[in-house]
Amino acid sequence: MEEFDKLDLKHYDWIQFEARRNVDQTLAMLEKVDRHNRTNSNQITVAVEIEKKEERLQVLLPKADVIFISKDFAKHLGYMDSRSALCGLYPQVRPGAMLICPWGADGADAMNGSGAVLHSDGYPTPIVRDTLGAGDTFIAGVIDALIKDCSLEECLSLGCKLAGYKCGVDGYSGLGKYWKQIYTKL
Repeated sequence: MEEFDKLDLKHYDWIQFEARRNVDQTLAMLEKVDRHNRTNSNQITVAVEIEKKEERLQVLLPKADVIFISKDFAKHLGYMDSRSALCGLYPQVRPGAMLICPWGADGADAMNGSGAVLHSDGYPTPIVRDTLGAGDTFIAGVIDALIKDCSLEECLSLGCKLAGYKCGVDGYSGLGKYWKQIYTKL
C-alpha cells in the first residue's frame, strides 16, 4: 500500500488488481481509486481478478467495474460451471459492472452491465506445451480488447483465442505477434 500511495492517479485510465490473500490492502487501494473517481474528471476503470480459493475475497466483488473470477474460486464456492457462477455472484457486483469467468478449454462466460450472459467457446491448442500464465494471458487479452472498445463478446473470444494459443507455446513466445494477427481480423 505504501508504494501505491505514491502514485499520482491522474496518470491512469485503467488499473487491474490481482486479489490474493491481501484483502485489506487491496480494499485500501480500491478505496483510494474510488476517492479519486469521486473527485476527479478523469475516471479510472478498475478491474479485479479473484483467483484464489478464499471466500473472503467475495468482499471485492462490488468494488470494481470489471471482475474476473477464476474457475478455482467459483468451484470453491460450489459452482460447477461458469454460467452458474456468474448468475450466483452477479447480484454482489456494483450496478453496471462486468463479471467474467474463464473456464479453461470450455471457454468463458461473462455478464455485461445489464446482466446478459455472453459466451465464447474455448480454442484449445492441438498440443499443450505450457499452461502456466494462460489465465493471465486471457485477462490481458480481454482488458486490451475492452480498452480498444471491442464488444464484450469479442473480448471473450479474443481472450480465449490468446489463452489457447499460449497453452501451445513454451513461455510467452510469439504472443504479441499472434495478438496482432487475431485482433486485426476484427
